[in-house]
Amino acid sequence: LIRADRNSFQLESRLLSPLSHLAADLKETRKRYFKEVQPSVCSS
Repeated sequence: LIRADRNSFQLESRLLSPLSHLAADLKETRKRYFKEVQPSVCSS
């Protein structure tokens, strides 16, 4: 039972790790978007 729990936990962390990376990338992309694209939209 404990081994099964550990396996499912490993599986979860393996799934969550790419997701968290993706979320961080998304946050960074949004930040860059608002810094670069937004001013040019406002000025035009």
